[in-house]
Amino acid sequence: MACAEWRYFRLTGDDGRIPDLFWLLLALHQWHRDNRTWPGGGYWATGVSSQMDNQPRVPDSRDHHRHWTWVDATVQAALNCTCLAQMAAHLGEDNVALALKEEHLHLVELINKQLWNEETQFYQDVSPDGRFSSIKSIGAYWALLDSGLVPEKRLGAFIQPLRENWAFNLAHRIPSISADSEAYNAETGNRWRGGIWPDVNFMVLRGLRNVGQHGLAHAIALNHLQQVQQVYMDTGYFGTIMRQKRPYPVNQPAKMR
Repeated sequence: MACAEWRYFRLTGDDGRIPDLFWLLLALHQWHRDNRTWPGGGYWATGVSSQMDNQPRVPDSRDHHRHWTWVDATVQAALNCTCLAQMAAHLGEDNVALALKEEHLHLVELINKQLWNEETQFYQDVSPDGRFSSIKSIGAYWALLDSGLVPEKRLGAFIQPLRENWAFNLAHRIPSISADSEAYNAETGNRWRGGIWPDVNFMVLRGLRNVGQHGLAHAIALNHLQQVQQVYMDTGYFGTIMRQKRPYPVNQPAKMR
């Protein structure tokens, strides 16, 4: 929410909302820090709270965190620190801004020490005993939205799966989990087990642009638009979830009249 408000200000120049909303957004951030973290500082979520309700990245986790550290929740907290720090600086709250910047640095260090899987060259959820998830989730690419999070030496390897046809570079880009992940469903996508969601595609595209990967972002965006157009040409429908085997919606879409 903080990043949405900050983006609204940057797009419109209207800063009338910031003085009223900043302290509420900061309180919400602090509540999550106090109630949704482990002693080491990593954040937890659930399938439902992450919006990826049936993605098996954490076992049996639709309604429970299973004591894992969740990569998207932790990265989103770091992003929130940055946006709140910018708001605080705009309001002249320099001490608050400094504290948020320090919190951001701590989270960036934690993410790169604990959630980077050297074997897969990917950011992944981690169990209480230090095991990485077997799933490469599109949710890891929230990290691209934070310019200071992914070290330069890791960036190429981290985005490479977006170019590979054994991972995320399929007929319709980008599946919600990589094709080499356990539980990937090529037939229907089964929602977050391979389905393509425009909203998280948009997140990845903005992240790629943020790290200077304009060519890759353009290729993915063009592919997605072509697939959506084909669905409409074949069915007269636009859907919010797409699948690989046939480029048809798998939810109940709205028909365009």
